[in-house]
Amino acid sequence: MPIRRLLFVSVLTVGPASIALADVNVNAPMPISYELTVQPIIVSNSNGSDTANYFGNTAQQNDIHALIDQIWAQAGVDVTWLAPNTWNSTNANQGVYNLDQNAFFGDQAGVGNSNPNVLDIYFVEEIQEFGIGAFDENTSAGIAFTPGNGISAFVGSNLLGFGGGRDVIASVIAHEIGHNLGLPHISQAFNLMQAGGASNQGEQLNSSQIAAALNSPYLQLANSDISDYGPFVTLFAGDTVSGNTGSESITGPLASILSSNTPNFSTNPTSIFQFEHDGIDTDIELLFNDAVSDIDLFVHMNDGTVVAQAISESNNEFISFDGFTAGTYYISIDDFTGNGVPYTLSIAETVTNTPDLNGDGFVGIEDLDLLLANWGNAAGSPAGGDANGDGLVNADDLAIVQAAWGDGTPPSGLVPEPGSLALLAAGGVLALRRRRD
Repeated sequence: MPIRRLLFVSVLTVGPASIALADVNVNAPMPISYELTVQPIIVSNSNGSDTANYFGNTAQQNDIHALIDQIWAQAGVDVTWLAPNTWNSTNANQGVYNLDQNAFFGDQAGVGNSNPNVLDIYFVEEIQEFGIGAFDENTSAGIAFTPGNGISAFVGSNLLGFGGGRDVIASVIAHEIGHNLGLPHISQAFNLMQAGGASNQGEQLNSSQIAAALNSPYLQLANSDISDYGPFVTLFAGDTVSGNTGSESITGPLASILSSNTPNFSTNPTSIFQFEHDGIDTDIELLFNDAVSDIDLFVHMNDGTVVAQAISESNNEFISFDGFTAGTYYISIDDFTGNGVPYTLSIAETVTNTPDLNGDGFVGIEDLDLLLANWGNAAGSPAGGDANGDGLVNADDLAIVQAAWGDGTPPSGLVPEPGSLALLAAGGVLALRRRRD
């Protein structure tokens, strides 16, 4: 069932004589820590006529973009505008659609941005919720989901030609962006989120509004990496951790970093762990009651790029994390259905027995000598005497060599019988122990 979202409308009207509106009324800027990306869509009638106004010529566009940046800089947010898309649709342009219909135009292939974390703003000639014919060219108006992705905007052509008019356009668009970021209307003097037409109109944001907006999934950290949100619970091979997706949640920019890097993510990532990988092939397993919920498993690079995933619809999830270099990765869990479910996440190095420790194609006395020379050492490769790759040279590795004794083609010499190997190995271990006393 679609999520029902509130709609908020805003309209401002000004004449060219209103030059007093020369600047937006904002608080001091904060350091830019977040980025918001906006996709404008300029709508025309189906035959290409009656194209809606955007932000005018290049100089006028730059001015309006700068004003919107100035408004949202008080929250530490930089707004990036993509090159406009165009769409020929009389129904959309002339207000036949309202914001609730057709997923706010977004069901039309190639219209809105394919990235769900990019805000779509449709510039049209009529907006049904205001009433057809309600606008003149001294008006700027908008309507938006709160929270959510979708803005419909009208820009009167007369406003583009002077500074005060461009201020009004910037104020309306910044206001509608605020709705998409989750901010409702508020009755506060000079506040950005006052309903249009207030006598004490301004563009200020208070601290609680800034905190709420910065929790929006449509914001990303400027030049952000997953590590910017740490510290996280750190896992190594051999670790197991339990949790419950019903009581865990990832929101705001981190959720956006995770979900924007794969089309298989839902909008409900719940858990993330730092994984210190030692370069040895590893099994990552997610166990849960799949009759209750569908949760998926991902491994990310620091920038959010997904390098491995398990996204079955009904089963526990399993990733063979093989062939990856040693380093820091991030494991995330995504509760696709949002039902909430207990889970267990476990990491174990893949056991691959290699009795031929020296790699000469034969399991014999040279492999035994190599094993005994490294007895008790920490290792992770056959060349270090670690036949099973568990990181330690011990009796488990000796058993593997003994079980494969004589396999392959001997380069030269005789091959002891398995019984002789057992005595030799025992004696070698005892001698090694005596040397350590």
